[in-house]
Amino acid sequence: MMAGGIDYTTLLAIWMVLAVMLVPLVGFTLRFGVTPLVGAIAELRRRGGREGEAELRRRVKDLEARVAELEAQRADEDAAMGIA
Repeated sequence: MMAGGIDYTTLLAIWMVLAVMLVPLVGFTLRFGVTPLVGAIAELRRRGGREGEAELRRRVKDLEARVAELEAQRADEDAAMGIA
């Protein structure tokens, strides 16, 4: 059927082929893309908000200490090599 220079039958056929191919692809993408997010939310709920917050604060303090240690080590190495 043609109306206004557009063949709607061909357009519908193309749309159906794309829909048949894209629906499973989108489904798999969502399934594998959302799984880590749902897992992270479940883990957060399992641990509890406050307990998880305390753990994060401890980890940040450990990382800050490690960064300070590495900066001091780099400064010592720069001084030993004569780099400003």
